[in-house]
Amino acid sequence: MELSFVVKALQRRWWIIVLFSLIGAVPGSLVGNDDSAEFQSEAVLIVSPPSTSGTITFLSEPDRYVQGQLNVLSSVSLAEDVARAIGDETVSPVRNNTSFTQIDDTDVVVIEARSTDPERAQRVAQAFAEAYVNLQRESTNASQAGNIEALEARLTEIETELAVVNAAIDEAMLRFILDGDAIPSVESVIPAEAARRQLLLDEFGQVQS
Repeated sequence: MELSFVVKALQRRWWIIVLFSLIGAVPGSLVGNDDSAEFQSEAVLIVSPPSTSGTITFLSEPDRYVQGQLNVLSSVSLAEDVARAIGDETVSPVRNNTSFTQIDDTDVVVIEARSTDPERAQRVAQAFAEAYVNLQRESTNASQAGNIEALEARLTEIETELAVVNAAIDEAMLRFILDGDAIPSVESVIPAEAARRQLLLDEFGQVQS
C-alpha cells in the first residue's frame, strides 16, 4: 500500500484509521527457533488537528503538532485505555512493545505493535489507533459544546437588546399613530435606534446560521 493512497484516503475523514494487514516477522527475529519469532502489526494515522466541520486541517509545518501528538500516543493514560479496551493486557507490556514514528515531513504517524503472537500485535496496534481517535473525537465534541453554549448566550443577549430597542421605537412612534396622520418612517423619527435594530437583526441571523 503506497503512502500517497493512504493520505488520499485519510483526507476524506479526519478519524479514518488505515490498519495494515501486514503481520510479519520483524527483521532479526527469525534468528533462533520459531517460538522466539516476533511479529509486528502497523496502523497508520493522520494527526492533523480535527476541525469542527469533520475535515482535516493540513499544516504548512506539521512537525510541531505531530511531536505533541506523539507524546499523547506514547502516554501512560492512552496505554491504560488500550489495555482496558483489549481486556487481557496490562499497561507496561502494551506500552513497551509499541512504537510511534512520524513519516518525515508529513503529519502521518505509524503505530507499530510487536508481539510473539501475531493476533495480539494486530489487536494492540488497532486499539492504540482507536483510542487516539476516540480521544480526538471527545476533544472536538467538547470544543463544539463550548461554541454552542457561547452562541446560545449571544442569541439571548441579542434578543434582550432587541426588546429594549423595539420598546424605544414603539414609544417614539406612538404619538404619530395616535394622531391618525400619515405615519413617517422609523428611520426619520428615531434613526439611531432604527440602525441599531437592523444591526442586531443582522447579527441574530448570522449567529443562527
